[in-house]
Amino acid sequence: MKITELSISRMNSHNDQAYEDLINNIEKYEKDKYENRRLSLPECKTCFYLKGGSIAFQVFTQYNCGNCNRLNAHPNSNVPLYCKSCCSEFRVCRRCGANT
Repeated sequence: MKITELSISRMNSHNDQAYEDLINNIEKYEKDKYENRRLSLPECKTCFYLKGGSIAFQVFTQYNCGNCNRLNAHPNSNVPLYCKSCCSEFRVCRRCGANT
């Protein structure tokens, strides 16, 4: 892609928006506005507010829990590290294992 005034302007706008999104997400993190939803998943504040989602295929996927090694099913290909039982028992995030 050639560098033009238009391409520079578009990228600047894109970067400005990314900055605003980050600031908004930090504010949500600090206020924990969606705490009930976050804990129902269960996820830590960092994974829920700052890491965002990832691309996943909509297909039921089997995975083994990283703690108990039980076989589980997840509704998409972005499987968690830990099953709901282990997350509940240890009060940890399903995505990273940090405290919820």
